[in-house]
Formats: sequence, structure tokens, C-alpha cells
Amino acid sequence: MKNVMFSVSLFFGLMVFSGFPAPAQEFFEENPFSLFKSESLKSLPPPKFSNDSLNSQIKDVQVFGEQSGIVFTRTALYRTDDDGGAWREIVLSKNSSEIISIVFFKNKNAGSAILVDEQNLSLQIARTQDGGNSWTKTPIYLRQEDLREAVLENAALVSNRDGDFTLTFRLPTSSNFVGTTTYKSSNDGQTWEFSERLIEIRHEDTASAEKISENWTLKTVGSCEGSKVGCVQETRVFNQGTEITPPQIKKLSRIEKENARLEAQKSVFAAPPSGSTRISLNHGFDKCAAAPPAQMQTWWNTSPFYDVNIYISGRNRGCQQLELTAAWVTQVSAMGWGLIPTIVGYQAPCSSRPTSAKHSSDLATAETQGRGEADIAINDANNLGLTQGTILYYDMERYDETSGTPGCRLAVRAFLKGWTDRLKEKGYISGVYGSPTNAVNDWTQIPEASRMDAVWLARYDNIPSVWTYAPPSPVVPANFWSNHQRIKQWRGPHNETWGGVTFEIDSDISDAPVAGVPIPKNKNADFDGDGKTDVSVFRPDTGMWYVLNSSNSSFNGVGFGGATDVLAPGDYDGDGKTDYAVFRPSEGTWYMQTKGGHFRARQFGTNGDVPVPADFNGDGKTDIAVFRPSNGVWYIANSDSRETFTFVQ
Repeated sequence: MKNVMFSVSLFFGLMVFSGFPAPAQEFFEENPFSLFKSESLKSLPPPKFSNDSLNSQIKDVQVFGEQSGIVFTRTALYRTDDDGGAWREIVLSKNSSEIISIVFFKNKNAGSAILVDEQNLSLQIARTQDGGNSWTKTPIYLRQEDLREAVLENAALVSNRDGDFTLTFRLPTSSNFVGTTTYKSSNDGQTWEFSERLIEIRHEDTASAEKISENWTLKTVGSCEGSKVGCVQETRVFNQGTEITPPQIKKLSRIEKENARLEAQKSVFAAPPSGSTRISLNHGFDKCAAAPPAQMQTWWNTSPFYDVNIYISGRNRGCQQLELTAAWVTQVSAMGWGLIPTIVGYQAPCSSRPTSAKHSSDLATAETQGRGEADIAINDANNLGLTQGTILYYDMERYDETSGTPGCRLAVRAFLKGWTDRLKEKGYISGVYGSPTNAVNDWTQIPEASRMDAVWLARYDNIPSVWTYAPPSPVVPANFWSNHQRIKQWRGPHNETWGGVTFEIDSDISDAPVAGVPIPKNKNADFDGDGKTDVSVFRPDTGMWYVLNSSNSSFNGVGFGGATDVLAPGDYDGDGKTDYAVFRPSEGTWYMQTKGGHFRARQFGTNGDVPVPADFNGDGKTDIAVFRPSNGVWYIANSDSRETFTFVQ
């Protein structure tokens, strides 16, 4: 008998995800078997990302004068002169590859906008003296290193009465740091001079779902078609409680939500977990401080994310980790989160962070220090319940060797060699966070036996793919870290709100190991979640389930199913309790009722198939699956973040 497995993956764009039961009835319009006719399937092309989903999100608002104000997105600027009663679009005459980074008005007539061409790495300042009816443009020239790295799409522009401007951009860093580069102009934006490049340790983790300008409030709300299905962020503007969002933006939001719903119906992906470290092919985020378990549960239930980083130790760790305990790790892992344990120790001797502790430039000393940081990390990981076999990521921020810091790159290689060697000796897996430039130019030169097992690279290009790092970042060679060994931090600091909880985060996409504690697997008839099988019967003539709970000897009856349905109970939402479920052969449809009260219907299979639900990928959730006797093939709808279909013969 042949043993062949085929796994199919599809992923569609930003903020479109699939998987997990929906809070309302969820019907899939297409049977997946109509999508995949052949049992021999070729690899699909890499996902194509579109910025369309960001075009309806309002970046900021500003009120000036008694009734005048503006709102702007990445692509459009709108103005009102009657407190939001009517809006008109202000034409900036930008080219197709330009986006709006920031807009600032001094008064009703004088305003400025920073336009960014991310494809061609160029910037312009557009200025108006007539309220936006006409604009003049002047190029802005930045240093090459800032053009390569800075988050150009989100600038901060400040102007004083004398016509002096200060322009600030964020730099790629982990959430443990705040990096900025600043330019100044003393002639109303005609010319610009570099002021300072500053990277500091972050000591506070705050975020707000609102931005306020005078009487206006910009609010952000996240919503999903179902849990982790068709998730989008929506922005709205209010004037003293009355919504005044421009109708043009509201229309885009409606289109975006409908597109997300349609895309989510076809989203599929695979993520096979095992042990204390598992491979994640999911979206994740990083933030400075671990959030309370209740907030993590809210985000698990309402957001599109599956992975989160935790700063477990390090002499350069910034935010206080008041929540981070072994109990927190257990709780959050049980929810389903994959963890990215991060250590913020010594930084490179040529690091631009003046307040950071740095390792030695001497190669032997640097390697010893790397081994020492590994020992500290292992001890702290153990205290959190992250034992042998866990992946630990070292945060080595961007560094650039200069004439004043000769030998810095070699010293970093030695340090990371020591880090990796020691982790492997102790049975842990080595990961490193940092810049694609450093990874390509330096880390690839580390001997293979001492090279990190996985990399987590920061490139804020708005492309959620570990295989693409937009120019001018160097291409990461295909023969390095290509076997489920990459995480990419693809979007810089921003606020997101899900379930009423707002975090400031960086966005990540994974094809790499993440950590977690093993999730207990429940029996197929453990309806109360106490780890024991409950006595239960199903009465076909009435469609009634009768259960005697072993936890408290209570008895209950639930009507769910019909006489011709096939029973398919299982823990479909991963909460440790068996859910009522049936497979209806005449329709090829599965019906599930979770303990959280969510009903779900999903078409998967056809008449003649045998339902064989089980936890095939080991994530603690029952997977929908059928066996087709006519061809001897098992079809599995994996309960992962983007629902792959696996075919086994």
C-alpha cells in the first residue's frame, strides 16, 4: 500500500485569515473537494500581498479652525469645513507608487504633506497655502542608511511658527527598543539636515485605540467574520459622539470586509506542531510587555494572530514583565498561542545604542560572553517551564561596523557562535532576531555546526512573507534557513484593537519554530473537561444526546442531530471539552456545537465518506476528516491557522 501525503497551502493578503469556530453560524459556500480534483498536487506560488486592505484605514485626524479638519489614509486626503457634514477629497497629485506618510496643517490655509515612494526610495514634501487647492513639491534627501531602514510610511512632522520643521521616522527594532532618525529644516522644508539617530531601551508598553484632536476622536475597531476568519481593522471618526467618517472611506471599509469574507472562505494552510517546540506557519505579533491572561484570551478569541513573543530575560530587557510567570506560560499556551521566547542581552560593540550593554570586541571574550548569555537564558526559560527542546531567540539589533569600531562584525559572529554552541550543548534550539543585512553579510559566515537554527528578521516592507525582503535589503540566500527556519517582522510599530483590547505591536509572519507547553488532549467523550470519559448516549429517533458528567454526577440532555446523521464528537475548539458534532452524509456537511455556545456548519466530504475526526496535527483541537473507501484516501481539514487540506493514501 502506498503511503503518500499531500499538503496544500493558500494564503490571501493582509488581515485575511481562516480557522477556528465562528461565533455565529459559518457556512462555506464551496465544498473543498470541488477545489482539489487531483490527488497529485503541485506546490502553489508564493502569496501575493496587496496594500488595498490598508487604504480604508484612517492614519490620523486634525482639527483646525472652528469647523475645519482633515483625515487621511495611505492614499487619500479628505477635508471638511462644516464639522464633518460634508467631505471633499484633496488632490495631492501623487504618482501611483507614492503614499501619504503624514499631513499637518498650521491653519486653515497652510499645510504640508510628506509623500513617500517606497518602490523608488524617494520622499517629497508637498506644501499648500490655499487650503489644499494647489500644492508645490520639494524633494527630501535622506541618508542612504535611513532610506534603507526607516519606516517611511509613518513619519512624525512638527512645525513651529518660524517655519522650522522636524521630521522623524521610526527604525526597525524589536519591541524592546525604540529607534528613531530625525531631520530638521529651517527654511519651510526647502532643505533638510540630519539631526540624530537614536535607539533606546523601551521601559513602558502603552497603546490606545483612540486618537483625539479637539472635539474629534479617531477610533479603531477590529472584527472578524468568525474567530480568526476574515479579520480586518476598521477606523471611524466621531465628533462629540456623532460619527462623521467620510463616506468614501466607509465605502472602502465595506468593500474590504466583503473581500475579507470571500477570501477567508478559501484560506488554507498547514502547521504541524510537536513537543515543546512546534513549527508555526502563522501570523504573530511582538510587544514589549506580556499582557494579562484575560487580554491574551480576548485576542486569541477575536484576533487573527496565533503567535506572540515574550521577553524572558536579558541585561538589556526594558519593559517590566509583571505578568510573565510559569503559570502565565501554561495558561497562554493552553489557549493555543505559540510563543517566541526572546532574550535581550549584550548588543554589538558597534551598536548605535549608547545606553545598551555591549559585548567585547575581542573574539575569544565575545564567544565566552555568548555562552554566558545562553546559560542565563536557559535558566530563565526553565523557570518559566520552557525546558529542553525549546527554541530561544536572541535579540541582536542592527549593527554597522565603522572605522572607529574595527572587528565588530567578527566579534558578533564569535558571540553568536558561543550562544548557539551552548544552547545546543544544553538541548535547546538557537534562534536570532536581527537585520537581514547582518544575517546575509555576517551570520551566513558562521560555521554551519555553530550557526543559529532559525532567524527572525526585521524588514518593514508590508509583505507578510518570510521569502521576500524588499529592496534595498539583500536577498537572503535560498540555501540558508530554508527548512521552516524563518520568522519575518514585516510591519513596524502600530496599534491594533481586537475585542476592545488595544496593543501596540509589530507584525510577524512565521515559517519557523515557536515554543509552548504541551497541550493536554481530552477524550472524545469528556464533555465536562475533567480528563475523564463521561457516560453518554445518542438517541437517533429524537436527535438527543444524554450525558452523565463525571466531574459532578450532573445529567444533561441536548438536542443536536438527526436520525441519519453520523456522530462525530470531538474537541473542535481546543478548550479541553468534547463538543457535540455530527456528519450528515446526504449533504457532506459537518455540524458542531461548542461548549462556548457557538454553532458551526461546514461542508467537507461527500455521501459515502466515513467521518474520522481526530487531532491529526497535535494542536489539541479535533480536525475534521473523512476516509473515502472508493479510492482509499484520507482527507483532513487541519485545525490550524489557515486550514490546510491534507490528503493521505
